[in-house]
Amino acid sequence: MTGTPSPASLAPLVTFGVVGDYGSGGVDANNSTTSVVAMAAAGVATAMQQYVSPAIPSNFVVSVGDQVYCPWSQGDENEPATSTDYINAVGKLYGGFLCYPSVSYDVEQLALSPNPYTPPGVTPSETMRLFPAIGDHDWWKQKYRKTVTAPSPSLTESKTQEEYLMEGNDNYQMNFAGLEQPLSPVDKDGPCIRYYSVSQGTVPAADTPLVQLFALSNDKNEVLLGTLSTTASSSGNLDAPQIMWFQNALKASTAVWNIVFMHQPPYSSSQDHGPTAYFQLVDQVAAKAGQTVDLVLAGHVHSYERLQMVGGRTDPTTYIVNGAGGTLESFAPFYDTPAPSPQSMGVMPGSQIRATGFYGFQCALVTEQTLTLAFYGSQDPGNAEKKAGGAVWSVIDTVMIVKAGTVLNTDQLTGLTGLVIQGTMDNGVTSGLTIDTGGQDATVPVNICGPGSLTVTGGGTLTITAASVPGGVPTGHGASVFYETTQTGPSGPVSVTGQTTLVLYGTAYAPAAGVPEPAA
Repeated sequence: MTGTPSPASLAPLVTFGVVGDYGSGGVDANNSTTSVVAMAAAGVATAMQQYVSPAIPSNFVVSVGDQVYCPWSQGDENEPATSTDYINAVGKLYGGFLCYPSVSYDVEQLALSPNPYTPPGVTPSETMRLFPAIGDHDWWKQKYRKTVTAPSPSLTESKTQEEYLMEGNDNYQMNFAGLEQPLSPVDKDGPCIRYYSVSQGTVPAADTPLVQLFALSNDKNEVLLGTLSTTASSSGNLDAPQIMWFQNALKASTAVWNIVFMHQPPYSSSQDHGPTAYFQLVDQVAAKAGQTVDLVLAGHVHSYERLQMVGGRTDPTTYIVNGAGGTLESFAPFYDTPAPSPQSMGVMPGSQIRATGFYGFQCALVTEQTLTLAFYGSQDPGNAEKKAGGAVWSVIDTVMIVKAGTVLNTDQLTGLTGLVIQGTMDNGVTSGLTIDTGGQDATVPVNICGPGSLTVTGGGTLTITAASVPGGVPTGHGASVFYETTQTGPSGPVSVTGQTTLVLYGTAYAPAAGVPEPAA
């Protein structure tokens, strides 16, 4: 007996899905309804709801933007949408997670009852269970807009451009009226329907949230609306109204897990879009707020990427880009050479997994001590090719984030491709994760990082190797998966106790001679 606490329970208190860039409305760019592309978004939605159901309490969906692309057939991405377009793109797929209150944002008009964006044949949720971030295509589908002359990002010249507005009974606000947020901040540093915060789930035996969600809006249109200051740099936005609201809301959070989501990714290795350099500020805001942001989710890039340690080996935040929910646009390829800097095009520092050629979603399982996210990918989620066995899905990435002080056994590491160890420091001692081997020898392929410590106990030998692409994941036909194989482990102290040996990416940590097994 070593006196090691029992391993943490992985029974989820909350589950949620993550999906983005799915707003095709059931058509492809040629207006076909039967192609792989046209059927992808519905296939993703159907598969995700096998894991995340609005009928189960504390289940919800994070939607990372571009909820609607249609109408598309006109060949004009800026053509305003209609309520029917929103019903086809959002309501028919995820209407069971939304509520559609009778509402009017036009002060001269009575509330529209029923809400014209309510999808027929779908039973809406009694409460809002889908939380969107607004994307560039969502802006472009607004009806109300005006032409303005605004400074270019360099601030050296002006240019004419469209300013998309959030006013009246327009598309986005009517479809997402269940958020019950104002169209614009009531106070300068207040929330609105584009950036807001909600809590989900509670800690058992405590009156505190399990998850705090922070939706942010980082399209350049926010500069025209005055909630962001510039598209030239992150530092120039730290005092912007939206970011000051975010800082204050984050500082007030008492949740176990702080999750931030937006549309454009702060960091991306994509050849199509690359990083949103003027929004690489979450770590700075978290430091000012005295909080940890555990996870940052984004879309925009029509592929999947997970990044760790973007701010260095002690950075606790996991960044995931997942814009693969069923776009009618093409998949995004990735660079294969390093970016000169995190603000430049190329492979981002800390990019751990990159997958393209797959449509998909994530399912998250949340406990007090762990947050586990799995990305499920398919090349034909709607089974347009009518294969006898139905759509083929693969788990491409499964990452677990653990809070300091967590104990796991080796069986609980099975199937993980990433393990992020958070840490705290008390009197100069860094805490983190303890793995109890139970006296067994085991080999675990998993990529470990994070600022916390790693302690292995229980006896036997634990060998940890770099993760590789899971077996059965298809490649070819434009699909590829990259795993970073060079691993160094967590930045915190690594140690073993008792008669235990750890081999971590080729480095052996053996018990000191003559050190007795700790007493129970």
